[in-house]
Amino acid sequence: MNPLYIVPSTLRGISRLAKKIVRERGIKHTIALDVAAQISGYQNFKHARRRLASQAEPIVLQPLYLTVYWHDRDGDPFSGRCTAEVELPPDTISALPSLKDRGYWMFGGFELESEDHLRGRLDATSQERAMKRITDAVRQLQFCVATGLRSMRKKADKRRVEFLHELPGRDHISLWIDGATGGWLALDEPYPPRYSEKESKRKKWIEQHGLTETAPDWGGLYLPGSSVPFFLSADSDLLQRVTGIVEQMASVPSIDWDTHSGDYSSHFHSPARVASGKPYRGRPQPSFGQRAGAIPYGGRPGEASDWRPAEPMSIKQHQELGIILRGLAWSDLSVPVLEKLRKRCTNQPSA
Repeated sequence: MNPLYIVPSTLRGISRLAKKIVRERGIKHTIALDVAAQISGYQNFKHARRRLASQAEPIVLQPLYLTVYWHDRDGDPFSGRCTAEVELPPDTISALPSLKDRGYWMFGGFELESEDHLRGRLDATSQERAMKRITDAVRQLQFCVATGLRSMRKKADKRRVEFLHELPGRDHISLWIDGATGGWLALDEPYPPRYSEKESKRKKWIEQHGLTETAPDWGGLYLPGSSVPFFLSADSDLLQRVTGIVEQMASVPSIDWDTHSGDYSSHFHSPARVASGKPYRGRPQPSFGQRAGAIPYGGRPGEASDWRPAEPMSIKQHQELGIILRGLAWSDLSVPVLEKLRKRCTNQPSA
């Protein structure tokens, strides 16, 4: 027993002590975990986790449902609804609302249809790809909850790391923000040949930019088993903490693909949706036919159509509209509104 530290008796306590040891000694987080476990009387961190897990009360898992519709012109059948069920710890599912940023879908295109159901907004191009999207979403959900990281969304944050586009050998890179400190972390997942070709140049570039890189013993998010994950950050503490967490993270649990899946025209009503008594709301769909003097254009399953006047506008009307739009551009409208207006003006086809 080390008299300099309060001896922890739980895994969470050992992890907290490991963070303190990292700050004091400047060693890797994984080594600090073993040191903290030894202070608590265990051989190493894996030994502590095994012993303490056997003493802990079993966690009652909760079901999470994930749905992706798919359409494959060359398949037989050529369409369907893939609804999977996976059992996860309650704190993982309860964290779902906090993972959705306003205006953004979750995990590559999912929305929270109900508190226990994630639904993909857009169609997959095959049943196999629908299953991959669901598996990837579960893996990313586990990653976010375990590490406390959130996908980088703000433009100001992205401007801070624009230089990462020049990283030698980069591929399938994703950017993350630590919810507690605001520090950033990049996950780069190149294929082995691409990394090997640029390895020496890459290490020199990382050193020149004052970054640190780790190669965790972990499959990654993009394509476990085929790509090689690397973490990069200017925050070495964040880097070591996340590396230690993912190396201890559980693999994707068993997924039930068959019980709740159905045909393309069907809908899945999760237990939470049924219990709420609220009506099920389907995905947005493209519109057809003229309505109130306007006709739809664009749109696809998961995205509503835009609308334009059914009758062509005269040159005089275009000129009058130009004056109005110019005035709006110099008004005190909010930036999001102006951005939407700009997109409408540049994307709308001429009548």
